[in-house]
Amino acid sequence: MILEILPSSLYDLPNIEVILKNKASSIIFKSLSENLENKKMFLSSVAILLVMKGEQIIQNYDKTDLIVRENEMVILPKDLYVVSDFVTKQEKFEAFIFFIDDQLIKKFLLVNSTKQDESKLKNRVLKTKISHQITQFIHSLSEVYKQIQNNNALLEIKVLEFLLLLELQDNSEPLITSFINPIKKRN
Repeated sequence: MILEILPSSLYDLPNIEVILKNKASSIIFKSLSENLENKKMFLSSVAILLVMKGEQIIQNYDKTDLIVRENEMVILPKDLYVVSDFVTKQEKFEAFIFFIDDQLIKKFLLVNSTKQDESKLKNRVLKTKISHQITQFIHSLSEVYKQIQNNNALLEIKVLEFLLLLELQDNSEPLITSFINPIKKRN
């Protein structure tokens, strides 16, 4: 079994459609018609996975399983090693994945008015429901940007907009803070 370094190893796969990308940041759409099991992956940047159909089972560093079902998303910190199963439901697995490099996260934190106490930040994988606003945003990305030429400025704007929508989705505990610092790594 090959260890895939994400996002770079995904770009040339047949079941991947790149919407926008630069070196370490990208927005991609993944579609599978059959299960894909025991995929070993290392995240070289933060990943936010939004499952639209099917489910993804992610084994964490502590060997516990995290199941991300349809209409749920998970935020995975940078430098995380995971073993994952992609499970088709109703004959399809579909997901959008945002890979976000450190520079874009820093830029977001500079312009975001929500100030965080770094001593209270939690280093963890975080799963939550996809809000209606996020769903609409994802569908608009898919329809508007799939067929245009790649553009770094557009990617940056859309990722920053997405991160702001995530922050606004849950005012009680800002989601963006869950991946500022790396979490424990699996051996």
